[in-house]
Amino acid sequence: MPTKHSRVESFSEIENPRKRRTFSTPESRLEPNAIRDDTTKLEKFNRKFLETLQRECTKALERDAVGDLEPLLEKYRSRYSRFREARKNRESDPHAYPSNCQLERSTHGTSMVITHSLDPKVRAVLENVRHGEFQTAGPSNEQIMISRIEAAIERGKKLYASGGRTVTQIHPNVVVKTGRELDLNEVTIMEHIHQVSKGFPLPQPLGSVTCNGTTFIFMTFIEGSSLQELWPSLSAELKMSVCDQLNAILLKLRSLPLSSTQLGGGAPPRCKDVRRSVRSSTTPISNESEFNDFLLSTTKPRIAQSFREFIRTKCLQSHHRIVMTHGDLHPRNILAELHDGHITIKGIVDWEAGGSYPEYWEYVKSLNTMSPVEEDDWWHYLPVLGMGQYFNEWAADMLLETLIT
Repeated sequence: MPTKHSRVESFSEIENPRKRRTFSTPESRLEPNAIRDDTTKLEKFNRKFLETLQRECTKALERDAVGDLEPLLEKYRSRYSRFREARKNRESDPHAYPSNCQLERSTHGTSMVITHSLDPKVRAVLENVRHGEFQTAGPSNEQIMISRIEAAIERGKKLYASGGRTVTQIHPNVVVKTGRELDLNEVTIMEHIHQVSKGFPLPQPLGSVTCNGTTFIFMTFIEGSSLQELWPSLSAELKMSVCDQLNAILLKLRSLPLSSTQLGGGAPPRCKDVRRSVRSSTTPISNESEFNDFLLSTTKPRIAQSFREFIRTKCLQSHHRIVMTHGDLHPRNILAELHDGHITIKGIVDWEAGGSYPEYWEYVKSLNTMSPVEEDDWWHYLPVLGMGQYFNEWAADMLLETLIT
């Protein structure tokens, strides 16, 4: 049995590229026979993977017959995706990856990137996590880190799981958001707000790691329940209290310095339009006129150019102030605490769509889940003193919706 790696005392080598080890060695490169046998190996792996998953699901149901299997399935989905991605990489460059990759446990043959430096609190949490043994001797620092992250997530408390994304509490003060291709704009926006404001109710980013397309974003834990869960049980008085508190929060947000002279968020800043799908600008946008061009950039093919120009010149305006914006202000992204008949907003989360946008954007996007056939009074309690009311802009956006979706 391979011995556990004992050389790593911290993750400093991973964060210092000059000390980073590579996975490929002359002894482990793929030979022609290994390439020819790849299909057989994949078939065996698929069968073994299915057997393992079935066994784990059976154990979970034996413990709790009505338990939620989604966290377990997400864990194995992530592992399987890493294996398949590594196989594609080996096919495109067979000499760059070792032939004995064991991706059920970690990230052999693939790269890991610390996209935002890990806070000492996160490193301390991970250092104290016991991780499983590896199939190959001498695992690298990268493999040990990912193994510890996976172990921390597996043992942590699942706070949210939907659409292939999870939020897990791995320490009383630390959570990790996990998913495929997570937008790191969220980290950039949270960092900016904490730099220019004290006491704003949002998580403190603690670093991020990306490996094989899976991103792990660490941030501070905010105690509270989703306002979406609490909303149906709230009285009109409590809903108005929520509105008043959100007014103050949004007034403060919109008074903050912009994160860039360009619109949007991230590094470099790019604009994002979240509807049934997400559209992102591919070039910098410097003013609202260019922003309007972006909004009309992917209309349906059958839309006449003359009609697009009518929308562009008569319906979309270019005189609004540019302000800091959350961009997805819905009850599911608001954490609150209900205690002794009082409700307190504890934090605003999920800043992926945040950044510098025209002042009407917050109002329009806070209504994009409103349905003409479902009863919902969220719109009645929108914090319009903090974000403003923009009926004409909302109507124009509804027309725009028909042109691009």
